[in-house]
Amino acid sequence: MWTLPFLILVTAILLSFPLGRYLAWIMDGRYRAPRWLRWFEERLDTGPQDWKQYTVALLLFNTMAFVAGYVILQLQAVLPLNPDNRGTLSPTTVFNTVTSFMTNTNLQHYSGDQHLSHFSQIGFIVWNMFTSAAVGFCVLAAIIRGLRGDSHMGNYYKDMWRVVMYAFIPLSLLMGVLLMADGLPMTFQGQAQVATVEAGAMGTAPDGKPNPQSIVRGPIAAFIPIKHLGTNGGGFFGANSAHPYENLSAWSNFLTCVNILIFPLSLIVMFGVMLNNMRHAMVIYSVMTILFCAMAGWAIYWDTLHGNPGLTSHDKQSYEVVDATAPDGKRTIESPLVAGLPVDQELGNLEGKELRFGTSAGATFATITTAVTCGSVNCMHDSLNPLAGITPLTGMWLNCVYGGKGVGLVNMLVYLIVG
Repeated sequence: MWTLPFLILVTAILLSFPLGRYLAWIMDGRYRAPRWLRWFEERLDTGPQDWKQYTVALLLFNTMAFVAGYVILQLQAVLPLNPDNRGTLSPTTVFNTVTSFMTNTNLQHYSGDQHLSHFSQIGFIVWNMFTSAAVGFCVLAAIIRGLRGDSHMGNYYKDMWRVVMYAFIPLSLLMGVLLMADGLPMTFQGQAQVATVEAGAMGTAPDGKPNPQSIVRGPIAAFIPIKHLGTNGGGFFGANSAHPYENLSAWSNFLTCVNILIFPLSLIVMFGVMLNNMRHAMVIYSVMTILFCAMAGWAIYWDTLHGNPGLTSHDKQSYEVVDATAPDGKRTIESPLVAGLPVDQELGNLEGKELRFGTSAGATFATITTAVTCGSVNCMHDSLNPLAGITPLTGMWLNCVYGGKGVGLVNMLVYLIVG
């Protein structure tokens, strides 16, 4: 029960120190790029930028990304890699989706497995998962340069290139291979038509045989790593990481949780290395970790060690409610509905949880995803016990208990400066 969150946090902490030093190394430009990449870097480097130029470059890049994303989604029906013939979304949904993913919000008013083509998923959603995540990273790097007294803030385009090419893509490739080895699908084929043993919800054909079931598949292994490494959160499927094609097993769930945490933790180390003040960075690191442990402990205690009293109480109570259809205008109901039945929650509140992950996995994932503003879920948060639900709310309120990559530390610095 406590082993899972302990292993996740310890693994993320151990990986964050070498990764943080590596990130400082690439953001300070102390690496030597391969010849085939150096050609691109030289053309992206428009020279040192002050804070105004850096901000203008950031806004210009995101404006162009917005236009490109809007065009891709509006033309989805005529673009390639659309084996399931997905149509065009309404203009308002397209606007909401482009705005959401461009800002790393990942609010979804659509279900990706039902409404987006493979081209839209890869060419727009995954592209923005890389770039929108890198924006927060770049902003933090620019602020660090300002705090240490550099004469310029760096170059936005070169910073973006460094983050995407030398940080996100290598780790995404590694995680994609690990997840594919666990069974995550990676294909550009359309839906699979499968004959089921029983009819179930699909019903039966005139000959009495079960109707075939359509199973959505796609380039999911290319989608999931950056979804979590970039603390994005938007799902390929509507069920997000509760869906077995996004999160297959306890092992993939463990990898996912580490992926979510690793960059927010590493950026604190990068902050200390770039400022040459690791003591200050470790104070921030420690405060965030203490807050995170308190939030995780609270969620697991109230969701896993305690059942929902509304379900576990066996004391039957009767209530009268107004009912116009009843003879006397009132109807008697008993609460809870499971009163007198052999229902218990000795293993905690498992309602709405994916049991393949373990008993405490839902509360642990909820803590991690909201602490770092990721947003992916392996259980719906309304399935948490009422008191356990305080943890994800707190994570969203504070937005600095590690927080999103870059912006979480920026928020903490704002609190420190104001305080």
